[in-house]
Amino acid sequence: KTNHDGGGGGWGGGGGECRLIHLARNIPPSLAGNAFSPFDNEVRQCFAECTAVDTSDSAWQQAQLSLSRGGLGMRRVSYHSPAAYLASAVSSGLSYEVCRYLHHSVDLYNNLVDPPDSLTLDFVDNSCSSTTQKFLSNKIEDCQFRKLFNNSTPIDRARLLSISSPHASAWLSVTPSPSIGLHLEPSEFQVAIKWWLGIPVAQGQSCTQCNAALDAYGHHALCCKLGGDAVSRHNKLRDIFNDFCHRACLAPQLEMGGWSREHTCSADVLVPNW
Repeated sequence: KTNHDGGGGGWGGGGGECRLIHLARNIPPSLAGNAFSPFDNEVRQCFAECTAVDTSDSAWQQAQLSLSRGGLGMRRVSYHSPAAYLASAVSSGLSYEVCRYLHHSVDLYNNLVDPPDSLTLDFVDNSCSSTTQKFLSNKIEDCQFRKLFNNSTPIDRARLLSISSPHASAWLSVTPSPSIGLHLEPSEFQVAIKWWLGIPVAQGQSCTQCNAALDAYGHHALCCKLGGDAVSRHNKLRDIFNDFCHRACLAPQLEMGGWSREHTCSADVLVPNW
């Protein structure tokens, strides 16, 4: 979020994310930390204004994770500034013997990661250029995810494991295509974001399909057997397979029950001459 007031030179006149990351790589966290925190607060406020979604502290903690960890990629610059500065120091060959700020940066970084991932000054001084900012930031995010997971309820843990699985966040990184119907309406996007972050989406409502009471987090809507997403996916796959069989002239039949003595259950798609 930037304030275009015609200046652009200071923090309030255009402190965009790219500029903040550039500063984090070049300014020690001990000097710039007080400037990064207000920017992080502005990002949270901007997110709430753009999406009309108010996040709790735990939900915003999740949003600050990368997409692959079930977040929204809203990384806190104040959290990742030690990683940015240390990676910059390593790539430039800066020695801790001539830079007193590296001591404090290492301490700040070690407070943000698990003990096995902590660094020493010798490592920073002797490390190679492969120790990138991405590598160090990933260690910080690993620790953040573990803390969030350990402090969550069993239901939230299941959700976190689900949304951090491979390709689960693909819907957040694709380009919407309204012309072919591949897009989300604002209300749909708000509900999806709330479910993604574990924010209540229903209060005192009932399911329009089975009249069951909807839980606050919308889990029933995802698994309702009378018209939920599980049924929709099943029916779409059934119809696609049925269409393929029609094209192959296999004379398929939909929802055939008790079609033989050996098979008493119904067939979603029956292909008699399979």
